[in-house]
Order: sequence, then C-alpha cells, then structure tokens
Amino acid sequence: MTEDGAHLREQVLGTEHVIHTSASPLSATAEFVALAEELVWSRTWGREGLERAEQSTITIATLAALGHAHELRLHICGAIRNGILDADHIGRILLHQLPYVGFPIASHALGVLRAVVEESVAAEAEERSEQ
Repeated sequence: MTEDGAHLREQVLGTEHVIHTSASPLSATAEFVALAEELVWSRTWGREGLERAEQSTITIATLAALGHAHELRLHICGAIRNGILDADHIGRILLHQLPYVGFPIASHALGVLRAVVEESVAAEAEERSEQ
C-alpha cells in the first residue's frame, strides 16, 4: 500500500514549498509536479519497508553526494522540521560520506546544513524578540 504522493510531498518538504512550486504559470510545471508526486512521493516515499528516518537519511546522503544543493536543503529542512533527524545526526551522515565523495562535495553539503541551522537559529531569535 502506498501513501498519497501530494500529502507526503507536503509533509516532507513543507506547505510553503508546495505552494511556491505549484504557483507556476507553466503547464510543464504542473505536469512535473504530478509526475514527482506519483513517482517520487507515492511510489518511492509511500512504499512500505523503510522508516521515514531511513528514507530521509538515504535521500540526504544521495543528494549530498550528487551535489544537488537545492534539493538537499529542502530535505534537510524537512527532516529537521518534522523531527525525523536532528542537525547533529545529519552532520554525522555528511561526515561519514567524506572519504567516499571527497572534501569539496562534503564541505559543500556541510555548508548547506550550516546555513539551514543558522537560519533556524536566527528565526527562533526573531520569534523570541517579537514576544
């Protein structure tokens, strides 16, 4: 049994991302989103057999190794936001990859993680100052 792709996509990547990517006036975008929701989210993420933390770990490690910073950022944010993985655990995943992917790729991935954490800390500080 697979889960609904649109729901999984929103759960992992966040409502803001889903709204932003769905707002494109290009017809190709709507087709792309439909394909992604079916193939990536419903058939892959919605498949039984792996826990969500395992899926996030595999996805983050793969995106980091391939140097796909934009998607890596989305999945790091989603994993942290949903409480699936914390930043320290993600850092250990990226460090484990170092001898396999090389210093430049690992450094870039750690930079993405660092930026996500810094933005999160800044947002929390801003929220506290507004209270």
